[in-house]
Amino acid sequence: FVEAGEALGRLQLDDPSLVAKALPFAGDLGNLEPPVEMQEGSSTILLHEQYMYLVARTHHMLDGFVDNEDDVLQRLALLLLDPQVMASEFDELMAGPASKLPQGPRAALTELHLRGNVHKVEGFGSVVLEALHAHERSLDEPARANFKSAAEAVYAFGDKYATGMLDFSTSCITSFIEHFLEVERTYPDDHAELLGVYNLNEAHKADGDRVLQCVLSHNQLERKVALMLNVLDFLGTFTHMNTKVFALLQELSALESVKHARVQRKAKQITASFNDNIAEQSKEAVMPHLRTLAAGSLSEAQEKALVHSISAQLNVCQPKLLCMIAHADKALRRAVIKAAVLLWYSACEVTNLAVKTYLRKGKEKAAVTWEYVLDVHGVRQKRFGIMLVFVSLDDLEANFDDLCSLAINERPTPPQEADAAAGTSLPKSRNASSTRLDSLATGPKSTPAALHVLVLGENATLRDAARFKGQRVSFRRSLAHAVMDEISTGKSFQKVFASKAHLLRTKEVSEVSVLLPTSADTSAGDDNLNYVAIFNFEAEGFDENKLLRHIFPPQAAALELHRLSNFNIERCWFPDAPQVHVYMAVAKKQSLDTRFFVRSIVLTQAARTEAEAVAMLEPTSQQLQALAALEQAMGDARYEQAASNHIFTVYAEPLCISHAHAIRVIHESLSFYAHFFNKLQVHELELVLRLWDPATPAELLDSTTPQGIRIICRLAPSLSINAYAEEIDADGAVSLRLMGVDKDSRAPYRWSTVGEAMVQSTLGAYELLSVVDQKRLRCKKLHTTYAFDFVGMYELAVAAAWERAAKTHPMITPPADPKVVATELLLSADKSRVEPQTTTRQPGANKVGMLAWRLTMLTPEYPAGRDIILIANDITFMNGSFGVAEDLVYERASQLARAEGLPRIYMAANSGARFGLSEGVKKCFRVQWHEYDPAKGVEYLWLTDKDREALGNAVITEAVAPPAHPGSFDDDDEREEEEVESHNKIVAVIGSEREECGVESLQGAGRIAAETSIANREIFTLGYCTARNIGIGSYVLRLGQRVVQQRDAPLILTGYVALNKLLGTNVYDSNLQLGGPEVMAGNGVSHLVVNDDFEGVIRIVQWLSFVPKEVWSPPPCLPVTDPVERPATYMPTPSKPYDPRHLLTGGIVDGAFEGGLLDKDSFVEYLPDWAKTVVIGRGRLGGMSVGVIVTENRTVDKALLADPANLESKPQTAMQAGQVWFPDSAYKTAQAIKDFNTGEGLPLLLLANWRGFSGGTRDMFGEILKFGSYIVDNLRTYKHPVFAYIPPCGELRGGAWVVIDPTINADMMEMYADANARGGILEPPGICDVKFRKPELIKTMHRLDDKLQQLNAEMAVAEESLAVNEVDELKKQIEQRESLLLPLYTQISHEFADLHDRPGRMLAKGVIRDVVEWEGAREYFAWRVRRRLAQDALVKQLRAADSELSHGGALALLQGWIGAGEWEDDQAVLRWVDDNAPAIDERVAAVRTEAVKKSVKELVANLDAASKAELLASL
Repeated sequence: FVEAGEALGRLQLDDPSLVAKALPFAGDLGNLEPPVEMQEGSSTILLHEQYMYLVARTHHMLDGFVDNEDDVLQRLALLLLDPQVMASEFDELMAGPASKLPQGPRAALTELHLRGNVHKVEGFGSVVLEALHAHERSLDEPARANFKSAAEAVYAFGDKYATGMLDFSTSCITSFIEHFLEVERTYPDDHAELLGVYNLNEAHKADGDRVLQCVLSHNQLERKVALMLNVLDFLGTFTHMNTKVFALLQELSALESVKHARVQRKAKQITASFNDNIAEQSKEAVMPHLRTLAAGSLSEAQEKALVHSISAQLNVCQPKLLCMIAHADKALRRAVIKAAVLLWYSACEVTNLAVKTYLRKGKEKAAVTWEYVLDVHGVRQKRFGIMLVFVSLDDLEANFDDLCSLAINERPTPPQEADAAAGTSLPKSRNASSTRLDSLATGPKSTPAALHVLVLGENATLRDAARFKGQRVSFRRSLAHAVMDEISTGKSFQKVFASKAHLLRTKEVSEVSVLLPTSADTSAGDDNLNYVAIFNFEAEGFDENKLLRHIFPPQAAALELHRLSNFNIERCWFPDAPQVHVYMAVAKKQSLDTRFFVRSIVLTQAARTEAEAVAMLEPTSQQLQALAALEQAMGDARYEQAASNHIFTVYAEPLCISHAHAIRVIHESLSFYAHFFNKLQVHELELVLRLWDPATPAELLDSTTPQGIRIICRLAPSLSINAYAEEIDADGAVSLRLMGVDKDSRAPYRWSTVGEAMVQSTLGAYELLSVVDQKRLRCKKLHTTYAFDFVGMYELAVAAAWERAAKTHPMITPPADPKVVATELLLSADKSRVEPQTTTRQPGANKVGMLAWRLTMLTPEYPAGRDIILIANDITFMNGSFGVAEDLVYERASQLARAEGLPRIYMAANSGARFGLSEGVKKCFRVQWHEYDPAKGVEYLWLTDKDREALGNAVITEAVAPPAHPGSFDDDDEREEEEVESHNKIVAVIGSEREECGVESLQGAGRIAAETSIANREIFTLGYCTARNIGIGSYVLRLGQRVVQQRDAPLILTGYVALNKLLGTNVYDSNLQLGGPEVMAGNGVSHLVVNDDFEGVIRIVQWLSFVPKEVWSPPPCLPVTDPVERPATYMPTPSKPYDPRHLLTGGIVDGAFEGGLLDKDSFVEYLPDWAKTVVIGRGRLGGMSVGVIVTENRTVDKALLADPANLESKPQTAMQAGQVWFPDSAYKTAQAIKDFNTGEGLPLLLLANWRGFSGGTRDMFGEILKFGSYIVDNLRTYKHPVFAYIPPCGELRGGAWVVIDPTINADMMEMYADANARGGILEPPGICDVKFRKPELIKTMHRLDDKLQQLNAEMAVAEESLAVNEVDELKKQIEQRESLLLPLYTQISHEFADLHDRPGRMLAKGVIRDVVEWEGAREYFAWRVRRRLAQDALVKQLRAADSELSHGGALALLQGWIGAGEWEDDQAVLRWVDDNAPAIDERVAAVRTEAVKKSVKELVANLDAASKAELLASL
């Protein structure tokens, strides 16, 4: 093919002077005026046209074109909300489409138009729509459809302006953001430009121009980012801030590329502003309720009920409300304070809430007191609460003592004795100590008084200070300022309360909480931060408990921070997520164990119905905020990197839902969070719930105690969900009782830090990562799964298979657990075999990096169980390298699979053959320099006698005399060395028995390569590439033939770093460039590509569903749910390309499903990305497993990748015609035949529609002959039934027929054809060019055409009469007639040739067995497959009984048993086999007996007389 831009030749001019040369233009270009839509003051240009022109220019800029963005957006801003734009468009509409409407609607619209105030009517579009709908209602259905069509433009106008100009403007601005995201969301990061192009191709498969436009747009990303920053400034002013806008902002915030950073940051800033709008709206919503509370007319119970009813809004806007206290009127101030206390202590039975005002220095000071009951794990403790309100720190220091004393005196009953724990001294530390963490286990101290200090003006003071310094605070800077400020603020208040510690202890105050509300004030540069900073100080000494910073005291116990006692904790605070508490945790005894613990409390109203409970458990903004806070913490340079994070969520209010239903909802929600959890490395999710039984009547809910439930979701290595009931023992300790497990998602090896799925466990501190946990984390970083966890994945995959089968086959009932039983296989003592492990071995206890199991799986195909041998690399053991021991385990496990005929699955994750150096010799050797001069190089390495003796057989040496030293020795050490009589020169390093330095690993690699090759020829072998595979690891995968590849797992021979060193430049970026799915799926090494390991195991189990349990067993069969009598109704259209898969699966035709040949939803395609002119796969026909090969009849693309190492190389795409075997598709066909035959034992169904082989020069050089021959080779040795069928509108010609002709393997192969199929050597036009040429066509014309016969007769008469002129005229007429008829007779010749290719002739010549109509092919082949399998099984029995019996002889014997009348009826034969099983066994035994007799007779006949006599005597 000629590529665009290639030079085809060079022209050399005879006389260049005759050619006019291009000269620079020297004239005047004239006045280039702007487009008319942009001309200033033009009265002829309509406003809406200007608007549309500006919008189009903006979209062009987003497509990558360069324009003056500032000018465009400035002009657009003037028009976005201008109602004259709407009026202008309506004017044009009335002059055009509206004028052609029927009289009624036209008159109504004209009346609206004549009023002249279109621009003043809000929602004018809805008025227009109502006028149209009014007329529409008066019409019948046909007239209504015609009217809608005629008024389409008017309807569009009405929809556009239905709700006013702001909605119209919002849709415009959001269209710009959507346009930006359309392109940029396909580019996930800075290193994935090619992936972005791939994503665009996937999104626009049929529109290459659009893909190109998107790529060009992305190339102008810097300009687009600048444009988007300006567009985002329009939000809020020119748009609603609705859910659609918020969703777009969220998507912009999720962009990860550095090039998107400015847009991402701005989107997050606006999102924060959006949150401030919500807070402001919530404040406005609760103000009427607060005024009701301020009126003082409500009882204590009514006040609680009122606050509870608005608790959700109060939680959102409480910083704004608290800031109101400083300037609100007295009644409203009291109401806000009351609401705050009732909100904070909503779960604590608040009583005697009183707000008192004291006059100090001419100013009123508020003091609040209340009593409450704190429930600490079932133990109810009566407490007394106080809150003092100050305007500043100075105010606090001046009035605290007096106000505190007055408030304390309101305490109703002083305690008889102080809490013994009140005198405990706690150490100071940047990280919380275990002592302090343990102290949180029982909640707040039991001393009676808890003091709260609300300081209103502190935030304003800090802001004023910042303003004074001239700071213009951005969103990120303001957040950083808040974080830095909390440190100094905490120290300031600690000094204050340390100075007042004596007073506080005297007044028996157990804890002090300082609350600093901060509300957004954008005019002051606060950038929308709304939060309450909280500092908690505990007796004695009143040191700050940094763990509890920014946590309301009543909420501390619920967060269960005492469970972090095994870690050194650092609080991570982000003011934009005040409800989320993040802790950086480093294990005290294991520094590598670093995690983020994210803890939050969901503060909403109780869910009193199941629907409300489901809504609370589904994804919410607060849960997303927790993930956002974790993302901030992970990206913050102040904190260490963590690889295993934990999210803990407490639902403060009860939910009316069963625990089983809750688990289902959570399980479904996890799919929404999957991307976030994977990105943020969240490995465990813990939910604390209080559940009402949904059967409880609504009126009894308030009087019913909810049950404490804890749901723990283990997210890695596989999903597991456990529910525990909380039970409190006599000591107040919480224990967990296992309630139920999601059995469809259990893993046998868990990480769960609570309970380990045990029946009963105590709620204690989070455990540190075990050795196994650390290995799992290491595997996670390598994008793979820990080898031991694959067993659990198989259990999940089999459970999923049962679930799918039960939906498809209602008569199937899944068995009870377990569905998979794993027995680990270890080397025997003599290493001659692998044998079952007698005792349970914990994961991670292996001393060899290769593992093996026998898995007994109860599958839908084999409910009683089937065994497979599973082999897996442990990549955490010496990087998964192959040493001698690993090779031996692999070899022996594979030999066991061969001996028992079992499928052998290999989970591959390795780094190739193990190599190294002898560490013992490395520590001992010495160097002999040439002439004792290092500058002259090394002469040899040697050992002292002592080291030589210690190393033993680890080294081979020879004794040599040390060279004479040219100089004298002054140093004692040198003199000692000179006295050595001989050197033990190292000849070769062997290494110790445990050291594997190279060649022994290579020999072992050769052994497993040979073993894999043998196994592939004897049993079913499959390899799963779960992580990188190097060298021999890649070879054994390929030698096993069947490969499933995980998308992030390369198969390579040499790593990209080594190749770059070899090439001397950084050519390759990753191993995926060398052996990723794009390479291995494109060249046929990988049969399937999966996204993750669990999907990989599911596909392996699915593949096994087509494979016999042992290699000598018949293929598996499922109950028939798709009746075999169902006709195959999907019919291809002659001469029209179609998807050949629809012949198998069925397809949609004219909106209705038309069935195909195979059972519905049973076909699975393999090798889809390689050699696309052939489709191969496995499916079911009447429940029986079959292998299928079908021809692609459409032209396909073959991608040829560029080699980055060759600068001249570039990606290419070659076109391959349908119905033709090319080298790759011929090889694919041959390989599929071999795979179906070896190990799988499947009947083969060939839907043959080939015109032949591609015989061009390139394909002949590409070994088309070799690969075509492989098809014959593999069909000749096929041991199972093969059915070649030419489908309707299909054809089989030339060499394509030859390589699948039944005579290649007459015992196993049969050929059929549809009545509309064709077969022959050449196609009709081709054979007619050879065998029915023009002279013969002319003869046929003269034989058949009456007109020509008449002209011939006239010619004869004219010739006899010698009428020369008449003869010439007749010749012309004959020639004209022949020319006229030639096209028709060419068609006749083709039709005649086509008659030779019809199925009738094929059947008559015996080259096909039967003509099978497509509609009945499903039923025919379903019974034929079953009959052949039963027949061939009997033939094998007969030939085993009599070794001299041929296949034909065995068939003749069977035909005699069954009878000639029923022999041709497949169903009759099957009935006979089923009804005569005992008789068949007897007849086979009789054949065996006769064969033995015959053999004995032949042996006796060859004996002499004496030997015969001796034999008879012995009998």
